[in-house]
Amino acid sequence: MQFRRRWIAAVMLMAAGMAVGAQALPASAVGVNLAQAAHDLETLKPEQAPSIKDDIVKGAKGLEVAALNDYAKAVCEAMEPLLASKKQSTAINAMMAIVELKALDTDATLERAVGNANPAVRYWAVKGLGADGIMPRVRDVGGGTLGNAVAALNKQMKVETSIIIQMQIIKALVSAEDTAALAEGLSSLSEKWVDAAPDTTMLATATAGIDKLKELVSGKKLNEKVELAALTAMGHLMSLAAQHELAKTTNDGPVPAADHAALVLLMKSGAAMGAEIAKVELKPTFGFREVPKESMEIDQLYLMVNDLAGSPNVPGDLQKSFPKVALPPAIKSNK
Repeated sequence: MQFRRRWIAAVMLMAAGMAVGAQALPASAVGVNLAQAAHDLETLKPEQAPSIKDDIVKGAKGLEVAALNDYAKAVCEAMEPLLASKKQSTAINAMMAIVELKALDTDATLERAVGNANPAVRYWAVKGLGADGIMPRVRDVGGGTLGNAVAALNKQMKVETSIIIQMQIIKALVSAEDTAALAEGLSSLSEKWVDAAPDTTMLATATAGIDKLKELVSGKKLNEKVELAALTAMGHLMSLAAQHELAKTTNDGPVPAADHAALVLLMKSGAAMGAEIAKVELKPTFGFREVPKESMEIDQLYLMVNDLAGSPNVPGDLQKSFPKVALPPAIKSNK
């Protein structure tokens, strides 16, 4: 089914420009002239863009699944060229028109838009692929449909500079419920923490990702590559977060209490996820020798992380149980 959908989309994209928007549409959408809507989004005043977008979305009201997907294909063809517009109101409302349809057959357009040069477009594209968008449908279809979606998200995660979009990508990967894809996304996130210190919200996002990994790996035998990626991401995230807090405390005094509490939660979740994998692999009991507490100073928490996840120079219990897990890198700055 996935290949057939892709073939149909390719044929439509080879048709004559935005004229597709004027083709016969499902009954409840016949009053929507998509070619005109696209023209208006580009030429009318920015304050008129939201109402144009709303009219496009209203065209999908009451459509059955098949008819909705037909309409969505036409909307995507009419709106996608506008995603490159230099006019911010045009690009954003064109993207939102696609996202708000929540139609499965917007997936290819959303996947391309995840890498758009405009960060606002990227943000909405990722949202469109996430739990509040089409990911539940993508997950149900599975196969190549799910594979293409998570591949697009992870490709962008490797190069994404916006912290807000990074968090949205992790949330979308959590909703995909794909162990390998989520482990890859968290690994990419950990690489970004080498330079940039995570704030409370980012720490919470990483913790939610690790909690989902724990759920996904529980009781399962993983292939070596996925297992290694999951354990490495867990260890590096914990170590880098602790390194940043220690550096901030040393240089600037205590960090906000919320950041400290978020680090403790990340540590607990990381240890729990690692314990699930160790249990299946029949490794020695895996966890902190003492339960991390918010009342503990960062110096003590940092040493606990080193004992479990390793430091940049010395292996921890993680590397002793799983020798292929790399030592965590040292932070390069304290932004």
